[in-house]
Amino acid sequence: MMGQMSYLDSVNYHFGILLNHERDSINKFNKNNPDFQQLNFVVIETDSAKLMDPWNHIAQIISNIHQKRSFYPHSTTNKENTFYNSFYRDIGYINMSPYEMAKMLFMGFKNSPKGHYRFMIQDHSGAPGPGFSWFRSRDYKTFKILMCNSFDESMKCKWVFAATFTAWE
Repeated sequence: MMGQMSYLDSVNYHFGILLNHERDSINKFNKNNPDFQQLNFVVIETDSAKLMDPWNHIAQIISNIHQKRSFYPHSTTNKENTFYNSFYRDIGYINMSPYEMAKMLFMGFKNSPKGHYRFMIQDHSGAPGPGFSWFRSRDYKTFKILMCNSFDESMKCKWVFAATFTAWE
C-alpha cells in the first residue's frame, strides 16, 4: 500500500507535532526577551545512516535489561533522551495508537526530573557552565524517535520496552 506510514513513522509524526507545539509556545512566551534565542522548528531525521548507532544502542539496552545487568542508559556517541521499562507481563505498549505512544513518550520526557525536557527544548539554564550547549548551533534541527518492544520467555524480565529521542544539528 503505497503512501502508508509505518507505526514508527506515525509515532514520529505525532511526537513532532507535540514537540514543535511546545517549542513554539516557548518562543511565544519569550518573544519580548532580547536574550532568548528562538527555538528551531524541528523535523524528523530521514538519513538512515544516522540511525545505525541509535538502533544498536536500543538493542544493547534491551539485552542488558533482559539479563538484569546494570548499565548507563545513555549513549556516548548520540545526543539523546532514553526511555525504557521492563515488565513481567505484557502491558500493551504494542496496542497503543501512534498518537498515544508519542504522547506517552513526550510526557515521560517532559515530566522527567533528569533533564530530558531541558534537552528537548534546549533550555541551558542550570547548565554545567556559561555558554554550555549540547549543540554547536545551540539548537538542533532534526530528531528521531526509535523504539523497540522485546519479549524473551527465558529471561527474568520477559518484556522490555526501550525508546530513544535522538537529535542532530
